[in-house]
This record gives sequence, structure tokens and C-alpha cells, in this order.
Amino acid sequence: GSLNPSAIDRLGDSLEAFVANSQRYQAELLKFAIEHYRRHKYTRIGGMFQFMFMDCWPSITWSVVSYARVPKQGYHTLQQVYQPVLIGATLGRTKILVGMDRGGHPRPLYVGCWVVNDRHKTLEGCRYTVALEQDGAVVAQVEGCAPAIAADGVATLPRLEIDQAETLPAGRYELTLALRRGDDLLSRNRYPVELVKVPA
Repeated sequence: GSLNPSAIDRLGDSLEAFVANSQRYQAELLKFAIEHYRRHKYTRIGGMFQFMFMDCWPSITWSVVSYARVPKQGYHTLQQVYQPVLIGATLGRTKILVGMDRGGHPRPLYVGCWVVNDRHKTLEGCRYTVALEQDGAVVAQVEGCAPAIAADGVATLPRLEIDQAETLPAGRYELTLALRRGDDLLSRNRYPVELVKVPA
């Protein structure tokens, strides 16, 4: 049988499109899984390693470095999600409803964050920012104070509200998180999101 249009959208209509789509999917899946595992260290998981890091023959595989030693998108994702200090967001979905609902109640954008600290020292005096960016420009940003993050531990940060999100136009954005101590950037992370207006 023939492929339906949604399957073609996922696979692409050329080899180049298939490569780009499959590498993007691999990168998204690696990010989702590894962040989930790291947040639950010592409770639900004891350890992990990257299966099939590099191809040893020319083929289509789960590796993140090709046979020609060219890094795939997943390679750069591994660099991001294995930061010794990693800030992340708990997102139930990537399409987020914002605006006023039919009852006149606002639907602001709340972002719950967490930090994995693999260092052997407690992190204290940190601040974190949650921003929405579009085309590389920050269009909304909020900041919070992080509690002490235990050595070799995981901490949940206070949830932040981006109230400006209600006034932004619908569309695709990048949710950008950063954790700083003084002038030192300890961790940065990004998530693609789409703001959708509540139907009037």
C-alpha cells in the first residue's frame, strides 16, 4: 500500500529529508529519555551509557557519530543533556494553551524546573532564568532564586510564571533555561514549544 500524508511528513519525500527527520527524532528521544533518567538517579535508575556511540560500518543505525566520523544531531544533544550540572523543565506538552478562557480566566504559562548536580559540592546562591525566545531574541523572561542543590543530588526549583506569554502571538518559540551563580553560567538548556491561543 501507499504511505499516507502524515507518514510522508515524518519520513520525508527524499533521502535528505529522511536523514534530517530521523536525526531530529533521535535527538528528541535521547533528550527526553536521558533527562528523565538523570532526574531519577539513585531512585529509579542506577546508571546508564550511550548505546552505539559510533558506526563501525556504513549503515543507518542508532549511533550519534557516523562511519565518516560526522556527528549527528544526537551527538550535540548528548553534550547538552550530560552537562555535570543540568537544569531542565518539566513539560507535559510542547503545545501550550495561553490566553483568556471562555470564563474570563487567564491561562498563564507556568514552568516547573529541576537541577541535577553531579558535582561533589553543594551549589548555593544560584539564580535561574526561564525565557521565551523567537528568532534568537528574548521576548519574555522571569528569574528565580534556587534553593541549595545538594552535592551529587537533584533539586526541584520553585515554579515560575511567564505572565507575558498571554500577550504574545501564537507561534513557535524556544523555552530557554539558565542556571547561574554570580557571573558563572552553570547550565543552559532549551526546549522547542508552540504557544496556542485559547479559543475565544
